[in-house]
Amino acid sequence: MRNALLSFGKILNKKWNLSPTKMSSETHQITEHLTEDNRGEYQILSGNDVQAYMKFSRLEKIIILHHTEVKPFLRGKGAGKALLNYAVKDARTRNLKIVPLCPYSRKTMEGDPKYADILQDA
Repeated sequence: MRNALLSFGKILNKKWNLSPTKMSSETHQITEHLTEDNRGEYQILSGNDVQAYMKFSRLEKIIILHHTEVKPFLRGKGAGKALLNYAVKDARTRNLKIVPLCPYSRKTMEGDPKYADILQDA
């Protein structure tokens, strides 16, 4: 399991240009939880509570993004984008491609040139 600490008031605001009205000073942690069958979740945790997650599976040289879920109080504050960017960083680090089946990740990634290198060709 890998971890990354982030603060929605500092790192997310700086990295994804969130408006000050959406900021929170609460610190969250992104983790990767992987099961034996190469399925898992990237999770945003507050303490031991999962606040948002992105379900994925790994097959050979690809990561398939299946579903993203964010608790209502974090919606619109960059949590989904943080999970997606974590998945993209993971894929680039492992030299993998991404297949975005999840509507959120597909809508965000398709047509954006910064993801062109990481998307698996259809």
